[in-house]
Amino acid sequence: MKPTLIIILFLFLGSTYSQPVVNDTVSDFTVVDVHGETHNLFSYLDSKKFVCIDFFGITCQQCIDLVPVFNNVFSSYGCNEGNLVFLAINYLNNDGEVLAFEQEYSGIYPSISGLNGGGKTVYEDWQIHYYPQFILIKPDKTVAANIFPINRTNIDSVYFESNIPLDSCGSQGFNEFKPFNEEFRIFPVPTKDILIIEMNQFPGLQAELQIIDVSGKLILTEKLLSNLTKVDISMLRKGVYVAELITSKSIFQQKILIE
Repeated sequence: MKPTLIIILFLFLGSTYSQPVVNDTVSDFTVVDVHGETHNLFSYLDSKKFVCIDFFGITCQQCIDLVPVFNNVFSSYGCNEGNLVFLAINYLNNDGEVLAFEQEYSGIYPSISGLNGGGKTVYEDWQIHYYPQFILIKPDKTVAANIFPINRTNIDSVYFESNIPLDSCGSQGFNEFKPFNEEFRIFPVPTKDILIIEMNQFPGLQAELQIIDVSGKLILTEKLLSNLTKVDISMLRKGVYVAELITSKSIFQQKILIE
């Protein structure tokens, strides 16, 4: 009950101030994540990168539920090595508490605590009154969007409108996220009942197909035992999914639409 009371108090105290809105110019900040890495907002923006900030709390159930979504977004858009930098900023907790949150819920993106990493100052300077909030900042130092509701569909839509491309990303030190290409094909897209995965240039390669929904939840797994595999997806609901082809060296990703 205590964390809820704190949030209510935080909302009440901040209610006389305006929050960041689209086209607002933001103020700079420098923060240090729970692994000791320093992040300066304007350095990223001056490098022509977009910055997306997840304002979160460690006892917030919606924040917990969003961790797999943000993991997938972080991985799909370059792991902070591409056009997008992803930061999660906390308000009320210290490094140890945020690190425990990160470890318990398997967060893979940079997280900054409120009390040790500088997050509390950002909340106060930016007049952030509640969480979760998911704010996208453009390289010109203005707010592109305060994404709500926060889900993968809305995130991808805002990123698409901002011309932020999907990007490759290292994973566990040896995998590399890549788009499907002429070496590996998945078709038809859009589809209804069947996906076909073609790997004709790689006879004998061991691979696995995973289908992930917009919330980051793993929906289907299929071992690929031949160079041309048909996968039944008739049980899946209509919508957008991410198809991942996982090999011993790489992970290939592609969005698919099921009609």
